[in-house]
Amino acid sequence: MFMTWSRNWLPAAQNYLRQSIRFDLVAGLTVAMVVLPQSMAYAAIADVNPIYGIFTAIVTAIVGALAGSSSTLVTGPTNATALVTLSVLAFAVDRADYVEFVFALALLSGAIKLLLGLFRLGGIIRYISNSVLTGFLAAAGILITIDQFGNLFGIPIPKDQGVVAILVATIQKIPEINPYVVITAALSIAVMLVTQRSSKKIPAALFSIIAVTALVQLMGWQHFGVRLVSDIGLPQNATVGFHLPEIPLEIMVDLLPAAGAVALFSLV
Repeated sequence: MFMTWSRNWLPAAQNYLRQSIRFDLVAGLTVAMVVLPQSMAYAAIADVNPIYGIFTAIVTAIVGALAGSSSTLVTGPTNATALVTLSVLAFAVDRADYVEFVFALALLSGAIKLLLGLFRLGGIIRYISNSVLTGFLAAAGILITIDQFGNLFGIPIPKDQGVVAILVATIQKIPEINPYVVITAALSIAVMLVTQRSSKKIPAALFSIIAVTALVQLMGWQHFGVRLVSDIGLPQNATVGFHLPEIPLEIMVDLLPAAGAVALFSLV
């Protein structure tokens, strides 16, 4: 049996090493450099510590590669999933144990997707029209932008407010806008757009982060209200381990509809 397995596997492995390994290494390095800062941004959208975004991007990519059957499926956090997570957990965003709710929602939505897979019900998303998807993605982009007004303008805006409340609070706090924060955000967007137009081979997101971060450090803008990731409270000795959410069982049951929504949105 081993001889049969080796005869089938070794030629395929040798063929892969000759033809594809170089391209996969370049692709893996490029994606890793972009996904790490991107996943930190997704964590910020969900209003959790950026370290969770990093762990989510790394662990899910490894598990997806080993256990998944698709070579094109994205495994890891997305901006839409982060936005939906914040939306359904808005009632707990100001709680000290908010991250426990995020853990519980992740486990429940994962269990629901596992059940959908076991019962072969994933095909239900085929009946969702392109118009619905386009509308959802457009709305998600608008909501994410508005939700980040506080970080974009350097003004304190509570995360548990709706879109209208955020817009009103932003207008009311126009005199408090930090110009250094606005310049940093504007430069990041500009550098990314220019890089994308100039060359498709350069990871625009990564280049933008490196360039603007270097500028902030050289100009000392971190002393003028431009917050760094270290200011958020990144743990010094973070470890990966299995953790059960420390919230009451009745709250877990109440989260089931929200978990179903997150599961469907992430499938879409």
